[in-house]
Amino acid sequence: MAGPDPERVSDDPRQAWIRSRWEREAPDARLPYPAGSDGAGA
Repeated sequence: MAGPDPERVSDDPRQAWIRSRWEREAPDARLPYPAGSDGAGA
């Protein structure tokens, strides 16, 4: 799957607060891959 186009991504300062919140939260245990995994199969 392709990632976002860097030229089309915008960073709205009014929504930047959410990134600092993500840093304090643990990964969701329901995710289908372990934290730190690159998602690539073995």
